[in-house]
Amino acid sequence: MNKNRVMICDDDPVIHSTIKEMLSEYDDVFEFVSVYDGESLLQYKEMFSILLLDIDMGVLDGIETAKRLKNNGIEPLIIMISSKRERFKEAFMIGASRFVTKPIDKDELVEAIQYAKSQIIGYTTHVVSKKGRKYKIFEKDIEYIKAVKDYVEIVCKQETYDCNCPLKKMEESLDEELFMSCHRSYVVNISKIRDLQDDCIITISGKEIPISRRKKKGMMKAIMNFELRGKI
Repeated sequence: MNKNRVMICDDDPVIHSTIKEMLSEYDDVFEFVSVYDGESLLQYKEMFSILLLDIDMGVLDGIETAKRLKNNGIEPLIIMISSKRERFKEAFMIGASRFVTKPIDKDELVEAIQYAKSQIIGYTTHVVSKKGRKYKIFEKDIEYIKAVKDYVEIVCKQETYDCNCPLKKMEESLDEELFMSCHRSYVVNISKIRDLQDDCIITISGKEIPISRRKKKGMMKAIMNFELRGKI
C-alpha cells in the first residue's frame, strides 16, 4: 500500500519548495511530486489523488489543463492556486474544491489540504497482478476481494486482478471506512453495494457475493454510516 500522491503543478520552482515546506507535517501521509507545466502534467503516467494546480502558467493554463485531465478520465481533487481572485469562478466551474491565493498563506493551504485529505477516501493505491503483469489500482475502484487458497482475487467493475497474500493481510491494508468483511472469504467495498439481501450482496455492477447472517447487522450499520458521511 502506498501513500496518497499529491501533485504540484506550477511554473515557479519557489512555489513548489514553499508548498512542500508548509506541508512537511504531512510527509507521513502524502508523497509530494512536482511538474512545472500543464503539458508535463498531462503526460505524467502515475496516479495522483490531489492536484495543487497553478492557473496562470505558460502555453497551457491551469483551467485548460484541468479540462483535458477530465477528458482523459483523470479526476483528482483539485486545489487551484493563483494571485488572481477574479478567476475563482472559472476554477470552481471546472470542479476545483478549494482556491489558494498567492502569496500562499500557510493557514489557507493547510485548510485546503485538510479538506482534501477528508475527501479522498479510496485513493490509496495497491499493486496487483494480471497474467503476470503488475498494475496499480485505487481502492475506490475495487468492488470486492475474494480469498482463493493462498492468494486473493480483487474484483473491479471490468477487471479482476490477483494479489499474493492471504485475505486477512489484504484486509488489514484497506481503508476501514470503505471496506468490511461480509463473509469469511469476502471483503466488500461499502460504496459499491447496490442492494443488501437476506443471504447476498448485489454490487453496483450486478455481481452477487455472499454475506454471513452474523455480518448482516454490522453491514447495514456500516452502509448507513457511510451514507451519512455523504460518500456514496
